[in-house]
Amino acid sequence: MIPTVHVIDDDESFLRSMARRLRSHGYRVATHEPVADFSIRAD
Repeated sequence: MIPTVHVIDDDESFLRSMARRLRSHGYRVATHEPVADFSIRAD
């Protein structure tokens, strides 16, 4: 089972950078922008 890391930020370049870094270490990544987007999906 591969863990999923949720990255939440309103800076698109930060989201891309963190997603690339985490994927390179074997994680699945879900990015969310803005924070309200994550809240809706998590319900």
